[in-house]
Amino acid sequence: MDGPRRKVLLVDDNEGDYLLTRQLLSARFGMPCNLEWVDSYEAAIEAIGRHNHDVYLVDYQLGSRSGIDLIREARARECDAPMILLTGRGDKQVDLEAMEAGATDYLEKDSTGELLERSIRYAFEQYRRDQVRARTEEEIALKDRFLSHVSHELRSPVTAIYQFVTLLRDGHAGEITPEQREYLDITTRNIQELRAMIDDLLVAARGDAERLSVRPRAISAAELINDTMESFKMVADAGGVSLAADLKAELPLVHADPDRVRQVLRHLVDNAIRFTPPGGTVTVRARGAAEEPDYVCISVADTGCGLPNDSSQIFDRPHEPRYGVETRRKGLGLGLYFCKQLVTRHGGRIWVASKPGRGSLFSFTLPLASAAPVAAGAGRVARGGS
Repeated sequence: MDGPRRKVLLVDDNEGDYLLTRQLLSARFGMPCNLEWVDSYEAAIEAIGRHNHDVYLVDYQLGSRSGIDLIREARARECDAPMILLTGRGDKQVDLEAMEAGATDYLEKDSTGELLERSIRYAFEQYRRDQVRARTEEEIALKDRFLSHVSHELRSPVTAIYQFVTLLRDGHAGEITPEQREYLDITTRNIQELRAMIDDLLVAARGDAERLSVRPRAISAAELINDTMESFKMVADAGGVSLAADLKAELPLVHADPDRVRQVLRHLVDNAIRFTPPGGTVTVRARGAAEEPDYVCISVADTGCGLPNDSSQIFDRPHEPRYGVETRRKGLGLGLYFCKQLVTRHGGRIWVASKPGRGSLFSFTLPLASAAPVAAGAGRVARGGS
């Protein structure tokens, strides 16, 4: 057994059995454990209450009391450490009662040192896995409750901002210039998208990402890209980043939900700006997909810090894409997960190509409007590529 020495408590009213067990454990592979011994039911309960041991070996017969009763009482006292029942002979009924009482395993007393070591090793490893699983489930539940609370709390101020911005845009607080109206229109559109993101955050917190809706229609990918570029122009300028579009002339219409595509584009462009240092460049391109004639490929390239070598889980939930890098803003780590979900629902795929220190290229495909029936029926699963 590798790692730190495990504390093992033997509960047995026979000193000879203790000496034999100690000999078996010390002789068999030099098992790294500290064996302690108590010889009564009462002493065992006192020792269990201190929660000082990693594994318990419990004799079936403890004077007038039963080892099964001890295991049952230990579990009632919230002792969740592994407990192995030692029996004088094989008895299916005893074995069944032991497992129902909460025993991790059972062994006959004349078992070899190899079997005893294996049982202790298995019991502890199983206990360790259960502990890790319980902590993981608790962390996920805590995170989901936090996201649900945050998303609910965000709704009220976002709604208030939207209402006041629309009042300004509509001239209820005084005359505004055409340029001011343009800026307020951009602000209103971004607030609406933010409200949609908050709704999606609630979906994620409930674990219902499969319910993200997509309502596709024939739209211009170039128009969606230009809208996104306009929204981020001031953000890029403030960070000293050059933001450019490289669109193929006469780009065909795509079959997609405009709000959802904007959401994907916004996240990819936002990420690119966040992780590109001043003086760098972010470029959004759109072309026909070379290997997929019924699709358009949209990509966001940056000259930033790049991704770690192992980025295979970058679209998993949750995942903050670039570890150990200081950025102007932090995210919740759900954006790329949502991007994958939304692109996949359109029948497309999303992937990334990147090298540390040399920037990243995020790409995704959308079906052509002319090929919508084919794409809709394809139901492809997003896969990696370049």
